[in-house]
Amino acid sequence: MPYRKTILFKKIINDDWSNYDAQKLKLDLNPRIYTAEDWEAQYLVNILFKYFPKQSSYNLYKIVLQCGMIKNYQCSREEIIQFVISRLL
Repeated sequence: MPYRKTILFKKIINDDWSNYDAQKLKLDLNPRIYTAEDWEAQYLVNILFKYFPKQSSYNLYKIVLQCGMIKNYQCSREEIIQFVISRLL
């Protein structure tokens, strides 16, 4: 992964995922697995918007959903973030 993508990936992974993790645990789901439910996609979009402020929320949401579909709606947090970043850069 090129340097810029690596830095962005680390920043996003190390961002505050505590509310996301708490919601997943409340639903008795593995917080490390992304399943592309509406609230999950929106959470990811909100985090991504911090790092890609020139992108519209709509465009970020569309990319997140497309990446989720390609990954069959179940993949690790790391996989979905890497895939989304690759689509944005």
